[in-house]
Amino acid sequence: MDVYKQSKEYENLMKELQKMEDEDEYKTDSDPDGFFTYGDLVEGKLDISDFVIKVASKNDNAPELQGKAIKFFVGPLADGKTRAHSSASKFFAALRASINLHEHHKNHPFYLSGLAYFFAFWIKHGAEIKAVIGDERLYEVAAQEVKSLGCPASIEDVRKWVYEASAKIPVNIRVAHELIKIDIRLFSQSNSQDAETLATETLKKHIA
Repeated sequence: MDVYKQSKEYENLMKELQKMEDEDEYKTDSDPDGFFTYGDLVEGKLDISDFVIKVASKNDNAPELQGKAIKFFVGPLADGKTRAHSSASKFFAALRASINLHEHHKNHPFYLSGLAYFFAFWIKHGAEIKAVIGDERLYEVAAQEVKSLGCPASIEDVRKWVYEASAKIPVNIRVAHELIKIDIRLFSQSNSQDAETLATETLKKHIA
């Protein structure tokens, strides 16, 4: 953010705004491209959770939306926490989306990444979510649902689960793409050889 404020682009924008004669909405908008708004969203300062919950709940047949909803709620923020840490409704929204992918979209690439993110979150923060839910019985129900999804016992086992699950999905470039992203972003695998091999083989098939 500071880099952007020091850029020539931002400097020119401020000069243009100062030249505007009309005191209209644009005159007072110092972020017309939404750069700062996006920064606030990434840093967890802007909460659009209610919107995400509503959209995901109304689109059970859209695996892309379900997968993105999971990442939105359980993906780490700048402070290392997640949006699911702030309320039970956000955690249950991620659980609901995970169940939806598991029950209806096992052949979709986002099934792999969505469940991988949720499993990793539960393994790392499941005990903390107990306090967030605040109800022992409700937490036990949630834990049982997570177990029924096939949640592995460790982060290392999550990666194994991802590749075992991917073997049951028809090979295509989107599957390979998701595997590479999962390896790099979730498991910090700088050398994602398995996924790269799959991507190369898939590309060859498509080119051929």
